[in-house]
Amino acid sequence: MKLSKTKRSHSLGFSMTPMIDIVFLLIVFFLTVSQFSRDVQHPLSLAQVAQGAVAPVPTEVTINLDEDGIIFVSGEQLTLPGTIRRLQQELARNGDDALRFRIELRCDRRCPTDPVNQLIDRLADLGIRQVFVSVTDR
Repeated sequence: MKLSKTKRSHSLGFSMTPMIDIVFLLIVFFLTVSQFSRDVQHPLSLAQVAQGAVAPVPTEVTINLDEDGIIFVSGEQLTLPGTIRRLQQELARNGDDALRFRIELRCDRRCPTDPVNQLIDRLADLGIRQVFVSVTDR
C-alpha cells in the first residue's frame, strides 16, 4: 500500500466574488449620484422679477361634531342645511374658489358616522376638496 507524501491543506477559504460584486455596485452608484449632483450645480442666470404673485391664503373653517352628531361652526350650533348656507356665504366672499377653501373637521369619537358622511357629501357637492379630519393619538 502506497501512501501519498503530499499533505492536503484543510484551511478554510472564502470567495471574493460577492465582495467584488458589491464594489462594482458601489462604483456604479457613486458615478450615478455624482452625475445628478453636477446637473443640480450647473450655473444658470435666472430671470428676475420686481414683484411676484402672492399665493392666496386658503380660508380655513373648523367644523365640530359632538357625540350626538350636532354641528358647531365658530361656536354656533347649526343644522346641516344651515352649515351649508354658512359655507356658501364664505365661498361667495372668497370669489367662489373652492380650491382656496380648507375645512378642518373635528368629530367626537362617539359621533355616529351618518352625520359625518352627509356633511362630507355636501362639501363635495360645493366643490370643497380639502377636508382634513382631526384625530389624536391617545
